[in-house]
Amino acid sequence: MKALAVLIVSLVSFQTFATGSVYCESKNAEFTIEASVARMYGNPVIGDIYITLKGESIILNKEQLVNYWSDADSLKMLILDDNFNLPRVKLEAKRTFLRDTQKGIVTIDDQEFKIICTY
Repeated sequence: MKALAVLIVSLVSFQTFATGSVYCESKNAEFTIEASVARMYGNPVIGDIYITLKGESIILNKEQLVNYWSDADSLKMLILDDNFNLPRVKLEAKRTFLRDTQKGIVTIDDQEFKIICTY
């Protein structure tokens, strides 16, 4: 009986490593960004970052993501270029009235887009 209780407690106490995603797009769909995240404290990015810019697909390595902040109220990303020298993508979004939606601005290659983000 004790062994069963220990087994149940240990199974319940393990953290779940589920995944989710962050998805942002501009109203006219000229810009989209998507990244897979772990559903744990801080929602860390766990894979490549996929961007569509005016129909062109761009895949950025997660190592290029040098600044990332994600919580219930805001989402921020700073992604460097392929040479890790200059910022290529800067994203800042804040929570709206709807709980799972954030609105903000992204700058990529000197172009700026208003975006809506969902989790």
